Amino acid sequence: MAVSDRSNVARRGIPINKKQFLTLFELLPEGIVILDTDDGWFSVNSALARLVDHSRATLRHAGRRKDPTLLNRCFADPAIWDKICLQGCVTNLETNLVRKGGDRITAIVNGAVIHKRGNGRHVVGMSILDITEHKKMARRLLRTKSELRRLKQQLESTLEDLGTAQRFLQESSRNLEKKSQATKVVMSRAEQNNRELKRSIAHNVDMLITPLIEHLKSTSLTEAQRHLVETLDFNVQHLTSQFGIAVAYGLKGLTPRGIQICKMIWEGKNSREIADAMGVTYLTVITQRKDIRRRLGLAKKKQNLASFIKQVM
Repeated sequence: MAVSDRSNVARRGIPINKKQFLTLFELLPEGIVILDTDDGWFSVNSALARLVDHSRATLRHAGRRKDPTLLNRCFADPAIWDKICLQGCVTNLETNLVRKGGDRITAIVNGAVIHKRGNGRHVVGMSILDITEHKKMARRLLRTKSELRRLKQQLESTLEDLGTAQRFLQESSRNLEKKSQATKVVMSRAEQNNRELKRSIAHNVDMLITPLIEHLKSTSLTEAQRHLVETLDFNVQHLTSQFGIAVAYGLKGLTPRGIQICKMIWEGKNSREIADAMGVTYLTVITQRKDIRRRLGLAKKKQNLASFIKQVM
């Protein structure tokens, strides 16, 4: 008879002989123990012996001698038998088994009184399922869930911070755009004012200064005076030009004669031509050029004066 056939026979309540019963008893995957609480007789299957790490022969020998001491030591709660006797049965009771080396495992117990006599004698049957690994997995699962909750909170916090940062950047971008537009308006107005100022200066020069310079040119002048008038005319005409700006900023601190010499250097004249135009000696121009270099901070530098003047202008 196959094992499945024996199980079907047992479930249908059909009587089976002792040999068939013991075969079923041994082949069940759960740990099984049957205990007579009155005289101490008990029997266990191989699955239970493996759970508590005892040899089945040792446990069977103790059962035949009706000495349940070894069996009771396998349970962290020896009173479990009394609970079954009092309640008639227990279902899915979680308890601990003590292995031979002292290690404990967690198990689910289902037990019931399978025979009861009037003199208080009980025969108790119990099935035991090891759930130690399940418990470990459950604890790991709880830790994983806890870690996932923590990561979720961190992610939500990070997303919230990113949202805040994004809103801040958007607001900053809008403010910068407004400032940029305002700056463009200011620069446009400044350029317009600059153009109007240049036109105004040019108009005033044409109306107030240019006639006087033209009158001076028509009078009898020495060569040096004529050159001074021409320099004055040139400077006036370039008040708002690159040369005028250079005189105001790049050539700041020069004397009128120094500015006159710089203007002629800018025009490309050499020192002898400048001396002839100004009616002075060559050595005077050389001395003036040294003074110009000192005032422009070029005294101890090897930079060419003409190149510097053209660069700043």
